[in-house]
Amino acid sequence: MNVLWGGDEQQCIFFHAKPWEKPSRGTTSIMTWIRTVSLPEADEKLRQAIEGEKLFYPKEYGEPVHPDPSGASSIVGSHTLIPQALYHAFSTFGALMSPELPLDRRRHEMIATMVSVTNRCVY
Repeated sequence: MNVLWGGDEQQCIFFHAKPWEKPSRGTTSIMTWIRTVSLPEADEKLRQAIEGEKLFYPKEYGEPVHPDPSGASSIVGSHTLIPQALYHAFSTFGALMSPELPLDRRRHEMIATMVSVTNRCVY
């Protein structure tokens, strides 16, 4: 999502303060934003972090389900200001989804879904 902030256009991700509650009609919801770096404006360190963490992911995760304006996953985009954290956080998830582990893919997805539900994630 793009917003104007201080006269400069910046790419930002917006989150509801309470995503599990729908804002009522006619009210303004409180939103926070996280500045993100799009892939076209990423430096070499960020590009390497993004490409590196993708190597660990199952092939079905190759295309983001809810891409941000640059075409990247918005949850990955929220980590773009700290490339090293992005790489380690998402590489960990990729390693946990490894088909070499004793759980099959269906059970991995079930656990990931329940974690998202428990954390009230909307994606």
